[in-house]
Amino acid sequence: MNKSLVLAALIAAAALAACGKKEEPAPAPAPAAEAPAAAAASAADAAASAADAAKDAAGAAVSDAASAAGAAACLLVTPYYNRPTQRGLYEHFKAVNDAVAVPQILYNVPGRTAVDMSNDTVIRLSELDNIVGIKDATGDLARGVDLIQRCGQSIAIYSGDDPTAMELMLAGGMGNISVTANVAPSLMAQLCALALAGEAQQADAGQRTQIQRGRILADHPRMQVVFHMQQLLALAFQHLAGRNTRPAFDHAGDLIGA
Repeated sequence: MNKSLVLAALIAAAALAACGKKEEPAPAPAPAAEAPAAAAASAADAAASAADAAKDAAGAAVSDAASAAGAAACLLVTPYYNRPTQRGLYEHFKAVNDAVAVPQILYNVPGRTAVDMSNDTVIRLSELDNIVGIKDATGDLARGVDLIQRCGQSIAIYSGDDPTAMELMLAGGMGNISVTANVAPSLMAQLCALALAGEAQQADAGQRTQIQRGRILADHPRMQVVFHMQQLLALAFQHLAGRNTRPAFDHAGDLIGA
């Protein structure tokens, strides 16, 4: 037999055998043990969830105590310092809503708390029974108008920013929970009444006066200035009653920049 033919036949037979042989599947890798870093992260998440639950319970307890003491409503500021997520904010306020049967007004003031509650979260919260309003202290008129348009029929939208309060009320806001009103209540009440009545020109004149006073508050820690201004108002009443308070009035000029 021709050696070449034999060699070709052997090669062909080997090729056919290789084609017909099934490859054994590789064994599945054994599950890896949880890495220490992943375990630590999981434990940290669990601890954070427990802490958030404790804070929710504490917030509900404080609001419940206020209600029991006769509070007509609660003003609920966003939890500060720990910077919860939007979901965390929703769950926090829902916990208070579910635990305390008293009207509740949300308070978003990111400049003070470093936590900004989004409009989408506010709209979700507006569907809860005890949430009746929000004090929007972002100073962002576009955001305030967006809230009015999207949930103004469900909850009251209040300004919490004196310099933009008039514009928000003219756009459909229900009022202003004001800092300046602590030292100029009559002026702020007149401004709100005019804005809510749609009297834009007259409200604007009052707004300019209010802005001048508001700058005093903006240049100093607000509660400190409010406290001192209230003291000066008390001295003014004493002066009108005939008591000698002149030295105090001399100091007032330094405080208000006169």
